[in-house]
Amino acid sequence: MIAQGKTKKIWPHVDVENMVEIENKDDVTAGDGKKHDIIKDKGSFATQVTVQCFRLLEREGVKTHFRDCNLAEQNNVFVARQCKMIPIEVVVRRFAEGSYLKRYPDTKKGERFETPPVEFFLKDDRLHDPLIVYQGCDMWYSYSASEIFHGGEPEDRRNILFGADFFQDVRLCRKIIARMQQTARLVFLILEKAWETQRHTLIDLKIEFGFDCGTGELLVADTIDNDSWRLRRGGKDGKEMSKQAYRDGEPLETVRNNYFEVAVSSLSFME
Repeated sequence: MIAQGKTKKIWPHVDVENMVEIENKDDVTAGDGKKHDIIKDKGSFATQVTVQCFRLLEREGVKTHFRDCNLAEQNNVFVARQCKMIPIEVVVRRFAEGSYLKRYPDTKKGERFETPPVEFFLKDDRLHDPLIVYQGCDMWYSYSASEIFHGGEPEDRRNILFGADFFQDVRLCRKIIARMQQTARLVFLILEKAWETQRHTLIDLKIEFGFDCGTGELLVADTIDNDSWRLRRGGKDGKEMSKQAYRDGEPLETVRNNYFEVAVSSLSFME
């Protein structure tokens, strides 16, 4: 095994160099792993949604690490290009929800953004995935989840990170950041439109990027599944269909039914 996270395992492809098999597990977690349960078939639901999302993005011209799958043989596994992952979660929002309201308390809950903002978070459970803001010269500032963000420098100068921790070529740091921001917003708009056809509303979305281990190309990577967004049936105030329902304490049976419904609905993406 190459790596194992809270919800997936990554295996080397048996035949092709720089390819991997990504296996989604039935685990569901929240609170940086403090809350943890097993939901039967969640891994297969996650794989189904991920495959449909990546196929749709590829059709629309977005480059991803997805390459192939055989859901009839392994319904919780797909094949992808092996990537050196960037330890940053990129979040795009259509509506003000969740941690955004803590950082911007003057923002009304549910406020709609005409242009979806894009935020970067350091992928680190120990630090509770802090917001990071690029300040130029290969320098980032990190903000705790409880800090109100007013722009500029944080009070604690120890909260400084450097792009060399994230990127292979720091000389291209600004260009890579701009490309990640542009691509993330495009991914959101494509998936938002796809879900609108299913009468669902995409509230926000988290994606990750990596550099192809063979070519060095920047790709949308990891997975995009029901753990990656807030998704509501109908309008923005409709029933929560994503992992947020699990965070909110909904019964596991309800959460499983939501995951199943989302997986089935995603089959219409390529029609």
